[in-house]
Amino acid sequence: MNKDPHRPIRIAWILLIGAGVAVYANSLSGPFIFDDKQAIVQNSALRHLWPPRWLTQAWTPQQSIHARVVTSFSLAVNYALGGTDVRGYHILNIAIHILCALVLFGVVRRTLQSKHLVQPYGRSSTGLALVIAVIWLVHPLQTECVNYILQRSESIMGLFYLTALYCAIQAFQKNQVRFWAIASVVCCALGMASKEVMVSAPVIILLYDRVFYGDTLRQIFRRRWRLYAGLALTWFILAALLWNRPHQNTIGFSSNIGPWDYAKNQCLMVVTYLRLSIWPHPLILDYGFPIPDLSVTEVAPYAALLLVLISLTIIALRHNPRLGFLGVWVFFILVPTSSFVPILTEVGTERRMYLPLVAPVVFLTILGFEILQRLGSKTNFGVPLPKHRARIAGLFILGIVIVLGCVTVRRNQDYSTKFSIWQTVLDSRPQSPRALNNLGFVLFDESRFEGAIPYFQKALKLKPNFVTAYYNLARALTEAGRPDEALPHYETAFRLDSDASHVQQSMITMLNDLGRAFLVQDQRHKAILHFQKALELQPDYIIARNNLGIAFLRSKRYQEAIDQFQQILKLNPEITGVLNNTTRNNLGVAFLQSKHYQEAIDQFQQILKLNPENTGALDNLDLAIQLQKEGQNPYKRSMR
Repeated sequence: MNKDPHRPIRIAWILLIGAGVAVYANSLSGPFIFDDKQAIVQNSALRHLWPPRWLTQAWTPQQSIHARVVTSFSLAVNYALGGTDVRGYHILNIAIHILCALVLFGVVRRTLQSKHLVQPYGRSSTGLALVIAVIWLVHPLQTECVNYILQRSESIMGLFYLTALYCAIQAFQKNQVRFWAIASVVCCALGMASKEVMVSAPVIILLYDRVFYGDTLRQIFRRRWRLYAGLALTWFILAALLWNRPHQNTIGFSSNIGPWDYAKNQCLMVVTYLRLSIWPHPLILDYGFPIPDLSVTEVAPYAALLLVLISLTIIALRHNPRLGFLGVWVFFILVPTSSFVPILTEVGTERRMYLPLVAPVVFLTILGFEILQRLGSKTNFGVPLPKHRARIAGLFILGIVIVLGCVTVRRNQDYSTKFSIWQTVLDSRPQSPRALNNLGFVLFDESRFEGAIPYFQKALKLKPNFVTAYYNLARALTEAGRPDEALPHYETAFRLDSDASHVQQSMITMLNDLGRAFLVQDQRHKAILHFQKALELQPDYIIARNNLGIAFLRSKRYQEAIDQFQQILKLNPEITGVLNNTTRNNLGVAFLQSKHYQEAIDQFQQILKLNPENTGALDNLDLAIQLQKEGQNPYKRSMR
């Protein structure tokens, strides 16, 4: 009976899926962290698949998902299936990561069977591809992309990057060239709409073609010009998505971090990434902001090592192109984020190594395989390992996978709470202002305001221009009943961020909170100005409009107060419950104090129709009826 040639492949798929599920099974309950809240939980554009606001928001500057249409769609699907139940988001993140490993398995296997590598590796291609894919799958360096929900943009992009390459390889080898070429272009286009790092894919595919199939560039373009024309056209998709500059406040040259400073920072970070590929400890969610004044002396050893590695890559491209391709794979994919274009919000992140990690894993696996082959007779090169040596190698590989998997499982536990993940950052980087700020915010979110205040204060000592920390400190002081201390911090935050060119919810909330603080201090004029500024940025912000009405009422500007409360009811005719009662009560009080007794009575009666037991409305109604009879105006009336 003939053996099934596809059985080893199916077994490899089962092992990969099993390994992925095993190492990430304990990550399902991890909460939304960092900007997950803004981008997912508070993002109204994800609430419906149709109409597709998740699509239109990608074309608006400064949206939290930054023009990544496919990522936005995946989050909208998650919301449609399970709302904000975090488990569904984690399950999809894990599934995407496992799919990436399956495609990587296919890419490596096909590559080892290409005409230049089939002689030494062809007979062992399935086993080697499985080893490479499973090590890449369980490697702890990948945990950020799986546990941090929003960073699925990296793994989705990685999935389309690898799939575009796999389809291109099939187009090089198969008869159905047109089908596979079209599939490659479609995947490349979807990758461009997932994350900007996809920009390097067409060039990498072209270099792969040149290196592993040995044709000259002229021959390549003559035979497959349609494929490469299609791949090049996908750059226009990326350009269109970036047309409105969605990253304009986080990426660019208009800051205190110039290209030279950023490049010096990246010398340290890229070497760190390579070290973590081999020794993944410590893993850090947040490496902080770029440092503007790194000395050349500090950077020199790292820069020298990178220069050596880049030089070796160039030399290898000439003398051993397959080895050189691995170097190009790392550096070319890292170029958009880790070269000289400043990313102001983060000096580096481990997720940037999601795809580049493939190269060191491939290199070390193939190196180990060749060493094992050459330990005995030199004549057995290119032949599968003898059984006894294969067993030893298998046990060694199993040990590596188990160790890496255990570290990954342990790292997943760090993501189990918002506090624990930021505490790990602070443990590794005690001088991290963002870690201090975020730990403080976790306590603030739990209403532990006094406990949060020292974290914000420490963050500001380390980074005196940290707008978010000023704002959070002001909010914590306000909620802790210390509005006098909060006012200067609100004003500093507003001054530092007053040149913002976009509508940020944090700025709007800050203006409203600052107005509230002024109102508590009975500085009604300042309060009115800040509520009005908040409404200029977001006219439908009901809370600020209600607060503005109250400020007008306390200032005895009754008609302006009436206008604000009526505007709330006009903009939101379907509001019910507490908000409806509060607005109508305030409107009734404004009518009452301006001697429009019948209008006041109408508002209080509207409240009582829906809430007959509302004692406040009953008291106000009785007073309005009495005053209407007597024709008197109350000297003073408190508001609810």
